[in-house]
Amino acid sequence: MTLRLTSILVFSCLLQPMAWGRAEPAPNGAVVNVPGLNVQVQFYGENIVRVLKWLRQGSPAKKSLVVIQNKLPKLKLESQETPSELSLSSKTMTIRISKHDGSVTFLRASR
Repeated sequence: MTLRLTSILVFSCLLQPMAWGRAEPAPNGAVVNVPGLNVQVQFYGENIVRVLKWLRQGSPAKKSLVVIQNKLPKLKLESQETPSELSLSSKTMTIRISKHDGSVTFLRASR
């Protein structure tokens, strides 16, 4: 019984990384699809970022009470992707998106 339970636990831990999402490029940002959730990050400027989340069965088309920028500036963004997260960086900030749960972390650029 203990061997079977251990085998099931190890097997489920091995499958966990396969459940991580995938990232797709978007204008001035990216869309990360995680299980059950979509996360879009879009840079409006060097230090302005819009984050939009919606359920898999939903749509990103939303009525918004915030300003939505129609013309995006040309920004030099750097991206780094690992199996567990996507990082997008401008001159002044870095955004990290978890491919596991869709959480977004904002960081200042190192000087």
